Amino acid sequence: MLFSYNRFLRRQLIIGRQLEQALQAQLELSQRYLDGIPSPIFVLGLEGQLLTCNQCYEERLSVNLAQICGLKVTDVNLFPDQLAQQFQGEIMHMLQSRRPYYQKRWVEFKSGGMEIYQWTVPFYSVSGRLEGLVGGWFDEHEARKWDS
Repeated sequence: MLFSYNRFLRRQLIIGRQLEQALQAQLELSQRYLDGIPSPIFVLGLEGQLLTCNQCYEERLSVNLAQICGLKVTDVNLFPDQLAQQFQGEIMHMLQSRRPYYQKRWVEFKSGGMEIYQWTVPFYSVSGRLEGLVGGWFDEHEARKWDS
């Protein structure tokens, strides 16, 4: 009896490891898709905290995801304080209203300012529950590349 139960537990452990590996592979594939997008992309949770971003976002803001993951825009030194407060307010408003947001705006980055076209939209679980926001931006220089 004990031998059979031990064998059952080992089988369950092997199955669990295989499922974990499959999930890890799926996460890595999703990240590669995200990193393949040539514009900065970010994903925010229900508190406005950064859940993930793509490589372009990291490069544009000169940060690593590991440094800012789980933090709100007001918790990091990426933008001037007033702009960070404005962004956080907009994020919370979008989460409450559940409406997409599209805007052409001037943004001051550490590396300087630029006019960007920003988009942010809510995303939902399979059951229809609000999970957070996904968004990104591109600047006029990127848009001009598309015209040629």
